[in-house]
Amino acid sequence: MAQTATVHWSNPEVILVATNLFEGYPLIMHAIYQAKLSHARVLLVHVIPPSYLITEINCTPALVVPSSALRVIRAKLDDLAREFEREGITCEPIVLKGLPEKEIPSLVKSSSVDRVIVATRNASGIARLVGMSVAEELIAGLEVPVCIIGHRTHPGEACDTPLGRVMLATSLQLDSLLLAGVASTLAEANHSQLTLLHVLNTEA
Repeated sequence: MAQTATVHWSNPEVILVATNLFEGYPLIMHAIYQAKLSHARVLLVHVIPPSYLITEINCTPALVVPSSALRVIRAKLDDLAREFEREGITCEPIVLKGLPEKEIPSLVKSSSVDRVIVATRNASGIARLVGMSVAEELIAGLEVPVCIIGHRTHPGEACDTPLGRVMLATSLQLDSLLLAGVASTLAEANHSQLTLLHVLNTEA
């Protein structure tokens, strides 16, 4: 079972890309690159959180979104989906309503997703201290790999070339063997060089 999961994680058939529609194209370009590596199908997902929903008095607990706002969201999501389709990648835009940390895991299970890609939030100061980000929530709750794209990460020309090197930074804890298996399978599938890195704590 573990070996089968490792193969799917390293060579995904279905990738879920979670977007808040504000990350810009670095997230999309990285997702396109990863989908191309394994010819994966993409689910492009935007979750409308409760803070942006309006509760109708006579429809409790139903949550609705003004139709004009929903049209804008769907139009933006469709525009992003076309970026994938122009690269020959099958992409399904999906709008969900609720808490991202609950809706996304549910979709991951129901759609047999092998990998999730999400951008980290660009928070600083007090905002960084208030609660976990969606990316952190997904890492903690999902049973499939979560690829986080930092806000300073730029695709560059590397996204048009094969995966050259894979680095696994490991703490040598109990789950290291599983992580090593994923990294090894990913490197083997892409004929890449694999580097294992462990940093000694010299202050201990």
